Amino acid sequence: METMFYYSLPSSDACVVFSQIKTPQEELNINKDSNISSSLPLLSIRFHLRAVELCWYKPPHGDPQQLQYHRPMFAKSRHLEYYPSIYASYDLFYNVLQENMENLGEEFEDNYRRDIICYIIGEVRDIFYDESNKGREKVEVSIDTIFVVKRFLDKSILDDHCVICFEEPGKEGEVMCTPCSHVFHEDCIAKWLEHGNSCPICRHDILDS
Repeated sequence: METMFYYSLPSSDACVVFSQIKTPQEELNINKDSNISSSLPLLSIRFHLRAVELCWYKPPHGDPQQLQYHRPMFAKSRHLEYYPSIYASYDLFYNVLQENMENLGEEFEDNYRRDIICYIIGEVRDIFYDESNKGREKVEVSIDTIFVVKRFLDKSILDDHCVICFEEPGKEGEVMCTPCSHVFHEDCIAKWLEHGNSCPICRHDILDS
């Protein structure tokens, strides 16, 4: 079972892939003398969060132009386990998840934590209504989250000119931002890289990033 949740804001996008880690049928902890339908398993959540940065160039007039630049920001993981006494109550489960998902980055906390927690609770409840999970001692789920932080760069932030052709960035053709945060015309840097891998300004190895 795998479900996907997608969320978008002007400054960022998030995608959450929620999946159950299935265990073999013979590992079910079934007691024939117990009322299986009333027993609830331990819930194990493996939460992974990755963030990348996407830069946009905002010219004085016209629509923003996407820079060809993604930069990994951070990756964090949490392994969380909850007994039925926690996740059976919506309010208690929400509060505990909120506490356990703190300090995962300002962008995540401001924009996504509440939505993702509500999504997790809904998915977990669907899992426990699934007949195939009755009698299990533990149910494991994996939650992979990636969000893209979009940076809008004003013209004043960019270099005064493309050091390859000496024209203003964006004046002629598309612009491109290198992993070392320097901006050039896309055609100019492409031709430059035909003869080497280093940034024309700081000599950083662009292709090694």
